[in-house]
Amino acid sequence: MKFSDRVLIEGLRSKDEKAFLIFYETFFPRVFNYLNDSLGKRKKAEKLTEAVLTEVLQSLDERPRRLTLNEWFFQVTRRRLAEYRSKNDFHAVDRIRIGGEEVADFFRFEEMLLQSVSQR
Repeated sequence: MKFSDRVLIEGLRSKDEKAFLIFYETFFPRVFNYLNDSLGKRKKAEKLTEAVLTEVLQSLDERPRRLTLNEWFFQVTRRRLAEYRSKNDFHAVDRIRIGGEEVADFFRFEEMLLQSVSQR
């Protein structure tokens, strides 16, 4: 059963059990799958999904009216993911290789990239 954002939000505000069930069943899989695919870490994805759901529930009155509930979820999810990565996920840079040489420093990476392009 599909509800409009307005009806779902009103149900959530009035603590309607059915609204919470629809909210969870609709958004948990979307958010979790996105985060799990992005991170490849199930436990971290679960924790971030919980944080996103909680934040969205607590900030329903702050949601910009121009955004649908789905867009609001995506915005919160992307921000939470970016915050997590900025604090915890620096190892992704360590795997960058150019010509067999691992490059952990962004400026060194940029320099090597420019050299490899100019040699062509």
